[in-house]
Amino acid sequence: MVKRWLLVGGILLLVSLLLTGCGVPKEDYEAVVTERDSVQSELQSVSGELSAAQLTIEAQEQAMAQATTAAEIINALFVPAIKGEEGPADPIGFLFEWRDKVEATEDAVLQGLFDAMMDSEGGDQELTDLFIYLFESIPRILE
Repeated sequence: MVKRWLLVGGILLLVSLLLTGCGVPKEDYEAVVTERDSVQSELQSVSGELSAAQLTIEAQEQAMAQATTAAEIINALFVPAIKGEEGPADPIGFLFEWRDKVEATEDAVLQGLFDAMMDSEGGDQELTDLFIYLFESIPRILE
């Protein structure tokens, strides 16, 4: 009988030790949960900042592409004329090639001025208007 009580006592002691040893202190648990919530909040904040930065980069890349196209048009159309160089062998094909590049900029004003220049077959006023717009647009685009 004593053996039985010792066995029951030993089992109860082991069970009580196992039950108390299997848990995480409440303070530790709450600290980990608080830290997790803080990290999740910070992650959301950083994700928002990343999205905003990506949009800014995309806008700057688009502006840079527009400014580059404007500079390329100036170099292709006006620099040779200013230097007194002979124009391209196929001026119609040359202008249609640039028309595609102008349309790719999605700049309605530039497209209108370029079309007016083509419709006037290179009229002085239309060329001047296009030239002035291109020079004024580059700094504005890059702001």
